[in-house]
Amino acid sequence: MIYTRPFITKRFIAYSGDSRRADVALAVQIVDSFTHVSPLARLGITLKELPLIRPLRGESGFYCFEGTETVTIDSNVVVRTPIPNGNYTLVVEPDPTSGNFYNLQPKQVGDPWTDTFERPVVLPMPNPLVPLEVITFSPTPAYPFPANATLVRGKVIKNGADVPVAQVSTTYNEVDPNDSTLTVPVHVETMTDRAGEFVLFFKSLPQKTQPVLITATKGADQDQIARVITEGTTLKNQVLDLT
Repeated sequence: MIYTRPFITKRFIAYSGDSRRADVALAVQIVDSFTHVSPLARLGITLKELPLIRPLRGESGFYCFEGTETVTIDSNVVVRTPIPNGNYTLVVEPDPTSGNFYNLQPKQVGDPWTDTFERPVVLPMPNPLVPLEVITFSPTPAYPFPANATLVRGKVIKNGADVPVAQVSTTYNEVDPNDSTLTVPVHVETMTDRAGEFVLFFKSLPQKTQPVLITATKGADQDQIARVITEGTTLKNQVLDLT
């Protein structure tokens, strides 16, 4: 048997190891407007112009696209930019097998609704330290609302035909989440599906019932109906006629 004594020295020499560092070019947060949390449906998230690049999902639930990457190997530094600055189309699409539960809500009130799940983004973001894009999903008539939800369900027609991609909206009073003794006006809107159907939801009514004025719009056409909503019930078969 042979024993080998290891080499021993009184010196210690530290060598820099290999490393990789990457910035976040774009972080995407997806929110269900009814539950205010991430939707249950599986999601496909890409940049349309760079379909091979996939985001990483962090523990916080955000989807992050990596930006400038710095790699050090044997003291050699390589800098790579997988997503150059420029104009992109962010695609956030629910898996069709999860059910047709969502529309993509416009970024701001007053922006047009569309039947796509695309949103333009410009990189770098206005605040590179917080490169966050919030995507809000609005429920469709197929959404699995709980039995005690306060809803208005209906249809938009014109000349007797169903009107898809029409905007339906109203404003109602809700209990202020920061002070239960006060109420705040809340604007809610949605889009009709291919059959012209829509659903509006309401939360935290200050009283059991409340009058609302519901408006349907598509292009220059508009119709309004006045209704009374009741906490915990669904007002069904409401029709708005753009004729």
